Amino acid sequence: MAAYGDRRVVATRLAYTRYDRVVEGLGGHGEYVERLAELRPRWSAPSPAGAGAGHVKIGSSDFRKDALSL
Repeated sequence: MAAYGDRRVVATRLAYTRYDRVVEGLGGHGEYVERLAELRPRWSAPSPAGAGAGHVKIGSSDFRKDALSL
């Protein structure tokens, strides 16, 4: 954005998506975690057979704010 402005930024801002629910919609097992304390119990327990995915919600930052990927 810094180099080209916000009108020329393509596919860099994705809508919030619950990937655990996407996997469930496809017949797999999904897990959603918002707090660090929930992480270990969820991933140390045996998971159901089949494909699975985890969605861990993290905070935002300006770490790559001025980065340019080509």
